[in-house]
Amino acid sequence: DVTERKQAERSLEVSEARYRSLVESGLELIARADPSGRLLFANDAYLQAFGYRREDVEAGRVNILPHIHEDDRAAVLESFQRVQQPPYRNVVVSRVRILDTWRRFEWEQGVVRDEHGTITEIRGTGRDVTERHETEQALRRERDFAERLIETAQVIILVLDTEGRIVRFNPY
Repeated sequence: DVTERKQAERSLEVSEARYRSLVESGLELIARADPSGRLLFANDAYLQAFGYRREDVEAGRVNILPHIHEDDRAAVLESFQRVQQPPYRNVVVSRVRILDTWRRFEWEQGVVRDEHGTITEIRGTGRDVTERHETEQALRRERDFAERLIETAQVIILVLDTEGRIVRFNPY
């Protein structure tokens, strides 16, 4: 019994070390918060991004909402409520102040429930999608510009597919 218990304890220690290494070495921001938004855990990437100290997080002195852009706070709060409903997962994008700049983050959220089914934590991962968002915006502007050119050009414009079929034409 003692040998089996010691092996089980050692196995658990190894498993926890692997888990911690995986969580701490990643570039994604990983955090756990209570349903009100008070941070319970944050990995090193999260701590560095926001300038938090681990002691403050572990003492429950950190709330994530002040870093969320005020125009996005309502959506973030609503996402905290939505994730507490089936299927207990969601994704929200919000602007977050990192040092002296606003960055756009995509947060995937899920919940942790106790043995009675009560939600005790909201866990999530975040990734910086600022460049992706800016690229999508630039592509949208280029598409809109091309559409306006096609619509207003004083020449006949036909857009053909690879089979030679007309897929777009302008009013002229």
